Amino acid sequence: MTIGNPYLVEFEELPVWAQDNAYLRRGYRRPGDAPPRVPEKAPPVPEKDSGLRRRTTAAASAAPAAAPDTEPTYRHDTYYQCWRSVWDYWHNETVNIHTHMIGAVIAVFLLVLQLVDLSGLLPHGPWAPYSLLTFPVHTNVLPSTVSEDLVMRQSQTMIPPDAADQVVLTIFLVSAIICLTCSATFHTLACHSQPVAKSINRLDYVGIVVLIVGSNIPALRYGLYCHPNVHHFYLSMILLWGMLAMYTVVQPKYATPKFRPVRAGVFVALGLSGVAPILHGVYLSGRSEFVFSTLGYKYVVWSGAMYIFGTLLYVAHIPERFAPGTFDYIGASHQLFHTCVLIAAMLHLAALRHSYIFWHAVETTTGDVGREAVCRALTNWP
Repeated sequence: MTIGNPYLVEFEELPVWAQDNAYLRRGYRRPGDAPPRVPEKAPPVPEKDSGLRRRTTAAASAAPAAAPDTEPTYRHDTYYQCWRSVWDYWHNETVNIHTHMIGAVIAVFLLVLQLVDLSGLLPHGPWAPYSLLTFPVHTNVLPSTVSEDLVMRQSQTMIPPDAADQVVLTIFLVSAIICLTCSATFHTLACHSQPVAKSINRLDYVGIVVLIVGSNIPALRYGLYCHPNVHHFYLSMILLWGMLAMYTVVQPKYATPKFRPVRAGVFVALGLSGVAPILHGVYLSGRSEFVFSTLGYKYVVWSGAMYIFGTLLYVAHIPERFAPGTFDYIGASHQLFHTCVLIAAMLHLAALRHSYIFWHAVETTTGDVGREAVCRALTNWP
């Protein structure tokens, strides 16, 4: 039992199925199907003892056996007790739960804000940077393509986003909500029992696949805006990779610690599937610096780097492997992985908004002719 908290136990007191990271020594919630703590039995009487001792021992053996004394322990054997652990006391899953729970709430807020904006109910002023109907006009948005009198204006009203824009941006936010909610749910209920932990663990990985695919769908639209056929090809490929990854994570054998590298490899491969369209887009444009500065690819690259960096920390158990017991409650690899996921998601959202503003600013200021001219310049650059 963890000193000072009757709700928590140490690593050695966990059932075998719940022992995942031996570098985290304390702060575990006792699973609901864990056996109660039983005091150690007295050593057996040696054979060379006197006859009186043997007769006394035999009489005691013949008597009805008393129920073994057990120390009172708290087990998380109901969903309510698991949910209570989110708020009532600090354990080594607290940061994992709250980071993604708060992230899911933020994603819901952004989704509602987006829907209100598209309904025309979002007021001008402090919300303008988030609005899909206005864009800030400065040299970082339209480099060397707008007149000085337009640059002096704070914002420009854009044409409303079409159905495809609304769908892809909504897909990303909904996928983030699904992923973060599944993650927070898993870390909340993982201490219930082995069957529940296995089922919810698969749900957690399904959420990760949904987020990766949901992140790539809008990125493909704006990254290959001028190449619809190429866009459709990569969209089909990413959906296929997503289904393969989904199959892998729902198979029970891949949910065990033994297959941790396999799970990580699947997610890295799925994440890298979004890099190929970026490189293809740069090749088609012929001028990488223009693409990176106007289409938000730099945010996408940093977002992918955060995903990979967090995954490597998670697989290698860094930093707790270098100081076992030091990062039991704060700073463990899984907690850092969760933080990297949140940062990566925000970077990806910034990339999508950057790309959306670029293309819709072009269409607003110059119309379809300007958009086609930009596409020709990107495609036929010498």
